[in-house]
Amino acid sequence: MKEAVILLLLLLLLLLLLLLLLLLLLLLLLLLLLLLLLLLLLLLLLLLLLLLLLLLLLLLLLLLLLLLLLLLLLLLLLLLLLLLLLLLLLLVLLLLLLQLLLLLLLLHLLLLLLLLLLLLL
Repeated sequence: MKEAVILLLLLLLLLLLLLLLLLLLLLLLLLLLLLLLLLLLLLLLLLLLLLLLLLLLLLLLLLLLLLLLLLLLLLLLLLLLLLLLLLLLLLVLLLLLLQLLLLLLLLHLLLLLLLLLLLLL
Protein backbone atom coordinates (compact mmCIF):
# COMPACT_ATOMS: atom_id res chain seq x y z
CA MET A 1 0.00 0.00 0.00
CA LYS A 2 2.85 2.31 0.87
CA GLU A 3 4.53 1.64 -2.48
CA ALA A 4 1.32 2.40 -4.34
CA VAL A 5 1.09 5.81 -2.63
CA ILE A 6 4.76 6.50 -3.43
CA LEU A 7 4.15 5.47 -7.06
CA LEU A 8 1.06 7.70 -7.19
CA LEU A 9 3.05 10.61 -5.73
CA LEU A 10 5.84 9.99 -8.25
CA LEU A 11 3.29 9.94 -11.07
CA LEU A 12 1.78 13.20 -9.80
CA LEU A 13 5.26 14.73 -9.61
CA LEU A 14 5.99 13.58 -13.16
CA LEU A 15 2.66 15.05 -14.33
CA LEU A 16 3.51 18.33 -12.59
CA LEU A 17 6.94 18.39 -14.24
CA LEU A 18 5.34 17.73 -17.65
CA LEU A 19 2.82 20.54 -17.06
CA LEU A 20 5.65 22.88 -16.04
CA LEU A 21 7.59 21.93 -19.17
CA LEU A 22 4.49 22.56 -21.33
CA LEU A 23 4.00 25.93 -19.64
CA LEU A 24 7.64 26.83 -20.29
CA LEU A 25 7.25 25.82 -23.93
CA LEU A 26 4.12 27.97 -24.24
CA LEU A 27 5.95 30.87 -22.64
CA LEU A 28 8.84 30.44 -25.07
CA LEU A 29 6.41 30.35 -27.99
CA LEU A 30 4.73 33.50 -26.71
CA LEU A 31 8.11 35.23 -26.42
CA LEU A 32 8.99 34.17 -29.96
CA LEU A 33 5.69 35.52 -31.26
CA LEU A 34 6.29 38.78 -29.42
CA LEU A 35 9.77 39.05 -30.93
CA LEU A 36 8.36 38.40 -34.38
CA LEU A 37 5.74 41.08 -33.84
CA LEU A 38 8.42 43.54 -32.75
CA LEU A 39 10.49 42.71 -35.82
CA LEU A 40 7.47 43.26 -38.07
CA LEU A 41 6.77 46.59 -36.41
CA LEU A 42 10.39 47.61 -36.89
CA LEU A 43 10.22 46.63 -40.55
CA LEU A 44 7.03 48.62 -40.99
CA LEU A 45 8.66 51.62 -39.35
CA LEU A 46 11.66 51.32 -41.66
CA LEU A 47 9.40 51.12 -44.70
CA LEU A 48 7.52 54.20 -43.53
CA LEU A 49 10.78 56.08 -43.07
CA LEU A 50 11.91 55.05 -46.52
CA LEU A 51 8.63 56.24 -48.01
CA LEU A 52 9.00 59.57 -46.22
CA LEU A 53 12.54 59.92 -47.51
CA LEU A 54 11.39 59.21 -51.06
CA LEU A 55 8.65 61.80 -50.76
CA LEU A 56 11.15 64.34 -49.49
CA LEU A 57 13.46 63.57 -52.39
CA LEU A 58 10.61 63.99 -54.84
CA LEU A 59 9.73 67.31 -53.28
CA LEU A 60 13.34 68.47 -53.57
CA LEU A 61 13.43 67.44 -57.22
CA LEU A 62 10.24 69.38 -57.89
CA LEU A 63 11.68 72.45 -56.19
CA LEU A 64 14.84 72.14 -58.27
CA LEU A 65 12.77 71.88 -61.43
CA LEU A 66 10.82 74.97 -60.43
CA LEU A 67 14.04 76.86 -59.82
CA LEU A 68 15.34 75.81 -63.22
CA LEU A 69 12.14 77.02 -64.87
CA LEU A 70 12.43 80.36 -63.09
CA LEU A 71 16.03 80.71 -64.23
CA LEU A 72 15.02 79.95 -67.80
CA LEU A 73 12.28 82.56 -67.64
CA LEU A 74 14.75 85.12 -66.31
CA LEU A 75 17.15 84.35 -69.12
CA LEU A 76 14.36 84.71 -71.65
CA LEU A 77 13.41 88.09 -70.19
CA LEU A 78 17.03 89.18 -70.33
CA LEU A 79 17.26 88.15 -73.98
CA LEU A 80 14.08 90.07 -74.76
CA LEU A 81 15.47 93.15 -73.05
CA LEU A 82 18.69 92.87 -75.03
CA LEU A 83 16.71 92.52 -78.23
CA LEU A 84 14.69 95.62 -77.37
CA LEU A 85 17.89 97.53 -76.64
CA LEU A 86 19.33 96.45 -79.97
CA LEU A 87 16.19 97.56 -81.78
CA LEU A 88 16.33 100.91 -80.02
CA LEU A 89 19.95 101.33 -80.98
CA LEU A 90 19.13 100.48 -84.57
CA LEU A 91 16.33 103.04 -84.54
CA VAL A 92 18.69 105.73 -83.20
CA LEU A 93 21.25 104.83 -85.85
CA LEU A 94 18.60 105.09 -88.56
CA LEU A 95 17.51 108.47 -87.26
CA LEU A 96 21.11 109.68 -87.23
CA LEU A 97 21.56 108.42 -90.77
CA LEU A 98 18.40 110.18 -91.86
CA GLN A 99 19.61 113.39 -90.24
CA LEU A 100 22.93 113.06 -92.00
CA LEU A 101 21.16 112.55 -95.33
CA LEU A 102 19.01 115.62 -94.72
CA LEU A 103 22.10 117.64 -93.90
CA LEU A 104 23.77 116.45 -97.08
CA LEU A 105 20.67 117.36 -99.07
CA LEU A 106 20.59 120.78 -97.48
CA LEU A 107 24.27 121.28 -98.26
CA HIS A 108 23.65 120.22 -101.82
CA LEU A 109 20.78 122.66 -102.16
CA LEU A 110 22.92 125.44 -100.71
CA LEU A 111 25.67 124.65 -103.19
CA LEU A 112 23.18 124.69 -106.05
CA LEU A 113 21.83 128.01 -104.83
CA LEU A 114 25.33 129.41 -104.61
CA LEU A 115 26.09 128.21 -108.11
CA LEU A 116 22.89 129.77 -109.37
CA LEU A 117 23.80 133.04 -107.71
CA LEU A 118 27.23 132.93 -109.30
CA LEU A 119 25.71 132.32 -112.69
CA LEU A 120 23.33 135.22 -112.29
CA LEU A 121 26.16 137.59 -111.45
